[in-house]
Amino acid sequence: MFHESSYRHNVVSSAGAQGLGQLMPGTAAWFADEIGMRHYDLLHPVDNLQLTAYGLSRYREHWCTAPLCEHLWVEPVAPDPPTMQRPPIYRE
Repeated sequence: MFHESSYRHNVVSSAGAQGLGQLMPGTAAWFADEIGMRHYDLLHPVDNLQLTAYGLSRYREHWCTAPLCEHLWVEPVAPDPPTMQRPPIYRE
């Protein structure tokens, strides 16, 4: 997120990507449609993060199959890491 927007929720790139996750409006509309999100504002942090998280999960599901992309998993940073559990990976 830092590399995309420097944590600025209202940033718009020269290409038109918006918000914290730097989503393009067309991509955001696609994600919003898939999750049933009718009203959203890409410059609103919660809306942008919800769509960004969905998009990242879709990309991971589509492009990465364990163990090929296992190294791409990013562990969450938390003050108490033992309470954070990694979701299971379902193999086909």
